This record gives sequence, C-alpha cells and structure tokens, in this order.
Amino acid sequence: MEAGTTTAPPMGMPPAADAESVTLDGPKDIEAGDNDGGQFFEVAAAVGKELRTLSPYDIAGGMRTLGQGIKDSATNNLTEGRDAFKALNVRDGMAGFTESANARQLIKAPLGVAQGLMALLFFTLFCIIFYPAKYGPPLAAKVNEKAIQPGWAVAKEKVVDPLMVKAGPLIEQGKSKINEVLASKGVGVQQQVTEEEDNL
Repeated sequence: MEAGTTTAPPMGMPPAADAESVTLDGPKDIEAGDNDGGQFFEVAAAVGKELRTLSPYDIAGGMRTLGQGIKDSATNNLTEGRDAFKALNVRDGMAGFTESANARQLIKAPLGVAQGLMALLFFTLFCIIFYPAKYGPPLAAKVNEKAIQPGWAVAKEKVVDPLMVKAGPLIEQGKSKINEVLASKGVGVQQQVTEEEDNL
C-alpha cells in the first residue's frame, strides 16, 4: 500500500489555510443544461468580494513575492538547462549526442526563459501598482499647490476678471431687455404687483 503523497504549494505562495476538499458528484452533461456554472459564478463573486478588501500595498506585495519566487525558479532552471546544453556531446555524432542528451535537464532552459518572462510581468505589475500608490497622492498635491492653483489664480486675474468687468454692462443690458419683453407681456408688471402686495 502506497503512502499518500502531499503536494507542496508553489514557491512564493503561502499554503492555503483550512482548505475544503471538493467532492465530484459525477459527470454532468453541460450541453444538456445540467450544469450552468452557477457554482462557479458564486465562488467567483465571493473571491471578487474578498479581493476588493485588499489595499494597493497588499496587491503590490503579492506581485513582488510571486515575482521573486518565480525569478528564483527561473534562475535555477536556466542554470541547470545551460549546464545540460554544455554537456552535450556533438563531437561523436548522433550516438554521442543521444547518449549525452538529458531531456529533463534540457527542457529546463526554455522553462527558465518562460519563468523569467513571468517574473518580469509580476515585477512590472508591482511597479505599476506600488509606485503610483505611494508617490501619486503627494505628487498630485504638490502639482496642485505649485502649478494648478497659481496658474488658476493668474488666469482668473488676467483673463476671467477683465472679461467679467467688460461683460458686466452687456449682462445688465441683457437683463433690462428681458425685463422689457416680460413687462410688455405683463409678466414683470404682475410680478411687481404681487411683490407690492406681499410687502403690504
């Protein structure tokens, strides 16, 4: 009787706590509509709800830890793959090549390259999330204080205020014209009578 084997969690990832085992209740005919994926959507919604509780620093820390773990694996695999390629015997023809080739070791070279690209992706995500979260708000406050507010004050003084001064008489003329039109229709007169009655 063989002893039960245990699988270690991937490098860089903490082991799952109190993970529940999933029992399959037999195959279901998805094409016949026996399984519409309802359980999947429930679990995905629950996971999404939990993920929304993470801060940018939590996510950035996770990306960095994953990237570091995968980078270490990539370094090991690239080293072993490089050594396997160096050990290939190409001088003695096909027989020497076949005898010296270790497929398991050789495959680690392209695997290491792929892992290196994945590590680069995680480190990029870390930079995209962490640095704006850390330096973005103070930088935005400084830009607002040093550039936007003074710029708006200058624009208000040089452009908006003179325009308002010049537009003041035009606005008053427009108001008087509107009052004349309303008075000709009896609207302004009725409003004035109503206001006088209210004052009495």
